[in-house]
Amino acid sequence: MEFYQQTETGEEMISRAVKERRILRRFAFSSGLSLLVYFAVESVIALTIYYPFERAFKDYFGEYIDGGQLAEMLMYVLPMAAAIAAAVLCSRVPFGELFPFRCIRKKTARYAAFIAAGLSVLANFAASLAESLTQWVGIPYLDQTQLPSGAADIAIYLVYTALMPAIIEELLFRGAIMQPLRRFGDGFAILASSVLFGITHIYYPTIVFAFILGLSIGYFTVYTGSLHTGMLMHFVNNFTASAANLFINSMSDGSAQIFTMGLYTVEIIIGVWAVIRFAKASPAPFTLKPYKAVLEQKTCRRAFFAHPLLIVFYLAVTVTMLMMAL
Repeated sequence: MEFYQQTETGEEMISRAVKERRILRRFAFSSGLSLLVYFAVESVIALTIYYPFERAFKDYFGEYIDGGQLAEMLMYVLPMAAAIAAAVLCSRVPFGELFPFRCIRKKTARYAAFIAAGLSVLANFAASLAESLTQWVGIPYLDQTQLPSGAADIAIYLVYTALMPAIIEELLFRGAIMQPLRRFGDGFAILASSVLFGITHIYYPTIVFAFILGLSIGYFTVYTGSLHTGMLMHFVNNFTASAANLFINSMSDGSAQIFTMGLYTVEIIIGVWAVIRFAKASPAPFTLKPYKAVLEQKTCRRAFFAHPLLIVFYLAVTVTMLMMAL
């Protein structure tokens, strides 16, 4: 018996390309809308209920904790929740596909966390370079972070800066945004979600930092097939940075410099060790699934990043950055 490989005709490939482009633009629409919803809800909260809530929190909880931090958490959670809801509703992708949660091996989780720590050092250097370049051309970097002092305030600060972003941002960027795009190639999905993840951070040094970190988090989320991995890596990075800032805040300039260099050295060592161990222990490490869609990768990138809603998002971020720099 003879078997013949069935191939697509030219018309079938054109039809599939048109369908894929339509699906891709729908995902671009859902991504752009979700990020614009985030900015819109955040702006509405800032202009309406933020200060009343801040005063109320300070009146009721002022003796125990910083009510301003609770208001900041509210201003962060509600817009992110609205963005996730918009992405889920518009993408029309099954919930389980958007948010894959699988058990991951402890060894793989440990390697991922250590690699995230090592990459955070490289991302910090890249962010510092971006900050130096922008200051050189006359654009100031305004660091408005206020560090807490009391035990309760420190606990809330760590929840706000480390735990909450690790959960909520991973649900949005590595879940609702990245997972639907994987049908157009894992590499494209990781790149697209990392670019949007970086831009959303607005402050130009952190844009570079978040983009680099997003690439590594995206890869390990794809590799393990679970958002648990991304949440762990995100938490390790944010918690390390937040805890280090708290320590440095109580040190002299010389001691802070020594502490920072020591921390960076340790993170680089464990990061390199984790990369070597992961490469030896894992089958086909640092590889992605082959691209199977009809559309070319450059066509996918152009169709996605040039979507009108995403262009509006870029403009909104640019205007925000310029307003903050003035």
